[in-house]
Amino acid sequence: MFMLAAFLLLFATLPSAVVGYTVGGLRGATPTWALILFADILPTKWITPTGGHAEYGSLQDRWRNMNAINRWLLVQRMRIFIADDYSALASITPAPVTTNIDALFRSEHAIAYAAMKTDAGNDDMLVRVRAILSQPPDKITNRDLEELGMLASMLLETRYSELRSPQTPTLPMPVVERLAKAFSVRRPVLSHAASYATMLRHENPAAAASILFKSFEALPLQNAQPTFLVIMIQRLVQFNPEQRETLNHYLLQASPDKQVQLLSFRSMLASTGIITEDALATLQRSSDDRVRLAATLFATPSETTSTDTCSFIIATYNAAPGPEQYIIRELINSQCPLRDALPGLQRDLLIADADTLSELARAMNNTQFCEPQLAPIFEQLLRSGDIYAADLIYELLLQSDPDFDPAAFNSQPH
Repeated sequence: MFMLAAFLLLFATLPSAVVGYTVGGLRGATPTWALILFADILPTKWITPTGGHAEYGSLQDRWRNMNAINRWLLVQRMRIFIADDYSALASITPAPVTTNIDALFRSEHAIAYAAMKTDAGNDDMLVRVRAILSQPPDKITNRDLEELGMLASMLLETRYSELRSPQTPTLPMPVVERLAKAFSVRRPVLSHAASYATMLRHENPAAAASILFKSFEALPLQNAQPTFLVIMIQRLVQFNPEQRETLNHYLLQASPDKQVQLLSFRSMLASTGIITEDALATLQRSSDDRVRLAATLFATPSETTSTDTCSFIIATYNAAPGPEQYIIRELINSQCPLRDALPGLQRDLLIADADTLSELARAMNNTQFCEPQLAPIFEQLLRSGDIYAADLIYELLLQSDPDFDPAAFNSQPH
């Protein structure tokens, strides 16, 4: 009976396979369900988008025309991947192995998201969210949090009211504490997925906000990775508007370092309006150059490359007491004319740390800014023996000083 069923299945798909082979070779002849089930072992070009035929191309070429059965199968495959395969891969040091399923998850076409956004898929996702949150907090695993965040992000657009209805359990405080501490630089995709869980209903939004602010405050300034915490703060305040004043109070009371660190996420926070104009106006009167600059850039509605904004950045940079990395980064990222920043460059090039010096030298090379007045400073840097950015400095000297003789220095460009 099994052999008969297999024969009938093969016979039923034979006409489609013949057409598919004519259009796309072996890949075209392979049914969609087989591409889904065996995605990990098939060639990558069979899975990732190629711009091929909508029915006989790669799996991602076909997703818009999938029938209900294949969509359901893809949902199940992606769920297994989220809850098991990817978590295991992401724990491998030094970096996770890239798989075809990983490519599906990261796809700009969001194939898994599109497959799940059906009435049946939404119902299934809501049931799963409620099942995860109904567990005792100590039974909710990291994999559950990753899946919970992913599901919440998809339900945001289709079933947001049901996601935050009384029928859906709240996010327990112990889980919020874990979310605030468990983000990982080594697992950025999973950390980003888990962070979406903060937009669910909270057991105590004020206490949850306090936990996130304390975690942000505790981050070291050097080598800190605050992105996921800021994402969680943004979502919690955005979906719990009563916490907006709490955020603004924290911002005004924070240290200048933390004020700058939070305001530097303007592309993420500015559009949400969760930082008030009154708070920004107060920070723009700060005695700290960095805070004043960060608040002004945050409040600027136009592009940061505008002439007025660059004039302000350059004026702040030239008047600063030293090579502050945040101001230098804004100067470079905003593509401001470095010639106008010459006073600050003359002050900073000799005293900047290696990373900042390299960043400045690279920006000067990229913009072909070769000011002869800086040649003696560059020569002094080469004589100092610190050649972290020697290749860039040699290039700048060769362009700015026609009399420069590399043979006069023991260090050679690498």
